[in-house]
Order: sequence, then C-alpha cells, then structure tokens
Amino acid sequence: MVERFVPSHLPMIQSWYVGHGWEPIPEDEIPPLGWVTDCCAMWAFRTETSIALIENLISDPAAHPRRVLRSMRELAPVVLSELRALGIKKTLTYTFSPLCARFFSAVPGAERHRKPFTMYRVPV
Repeated sequence: MVERFVPSHLPMIQSWYVGHGWEPIPEDEIPPLGWVTDCCAMWAFRTETSIALIENLISDPAAHPRRVLRSMRELAPVVLSELRALGIKKTLTYTFSPLCARFFSAVPGAERHRKPFTMYRVPV
C-alpha cells in the first residue's frame, strides 16, 4: 500500500539509511512531496517549471530485491498521477542503483541519458 510521507515514517526510513551504511537523511532535507510503502520510499522536489526531481529513493536493505521492485512498481503510478495533478510534465532522476535504473527504464516514455555525472551536495 502506498502512503504519503508523514513524519511518523521517519524512524523506519532512517533505519533503512543506516542499514545501507549511509548517514540518515536530516529531517529538514526531506521535501513535503513523498511516498512510502512497506519497503521503499521516494520524494519529489518541485521546481518553478513543469519538471520535478525524483530524489532520495530508498529501500529497506533487508527486503529482497524482487519485493522492492514490486513495491516500486506499485509506487510509480501513484507518484506520477499525483505529480501530473500538480501540473508536472516530466521528472528527472539520477541513480547509481542497477535496481532503480531497471525500474525507471521500464516506465513508459522514459529516456535514458548515458552521460556520466557527479553529484555534489554543497552547503550554502
């Protein structure tokens, strides 16, 4: 079942970050547009354009990859439908995860750009 992110989901999601060996995401960096299932979550950053950025896609490290992929497939139509209702026409997603790449490549109309990139989180 897909739910909109609420702060009570945070302890579970933080445990996923720690389980992957990453630092937990600070609560003040989580955008208001987020969706959660029993084993994965994703957020969208709205821009001042018709494009949103899909970011912070995270899964339960204890979940089997097939279960995560099924959950992501359940999540996608809900996320895309809600974004469409907000006037979003396209999303941009960056991933290093083969599972995420497989998922996003299966979304109808998805375009893959094969240019290497480096992402930096720069303090302001």
